[in-house]
Parts: sequence; structure tokens; C-alpha cells
Amino acid sequence: VIAIAHRLSTIAQLDRLVIMDHGHIVESGNHEGLVARGGLYAELWARQSGGFICGPEETDIAPELAKGAAE
Repeated sequence: VIAIAHRLSTIAQLDRLVIMDHGHIVESGNHEGLVARGGLYAELWARQSGGFICGPEETDIAPELAKGAAE
């Protein structure tokens, strides 16, 4: 099954996420791994969640990114 979504909370529980930017694959993995990596997915996750949809493993990066998104 392939799912395409703009709301990351819709796809966060899937086994494998493929993150594309301008038609190119830039990241691939599961939600936890992508957030821990701190790349594009982590930045988008922090923006969309506003720092509120975070598990314990995400609290190190989400507040910093969410702060930048709120400004």
C-alpha cells in the first residue's frame, strides 16, 4: 500500500516513510528513526505538531524546531 499525505500524523505509524523534496527521495525510514535523524522529516514534524505531538524520544529536537516555525 502506498499512502500520500500532507499531514504527517496520518502516516507516522506506517512501517516505512519515504520523504521526497522537489521530486527526489531525501530520506527513508520509520517515524522514530527519521525524527532522531533530525532531517527534513523531523523539521516538518516539529512544524506540524507545534511541539505538542511528541514522544519522549522526540523532545530533544521538536521544541527548537517548533520555536523557529512559530516565529
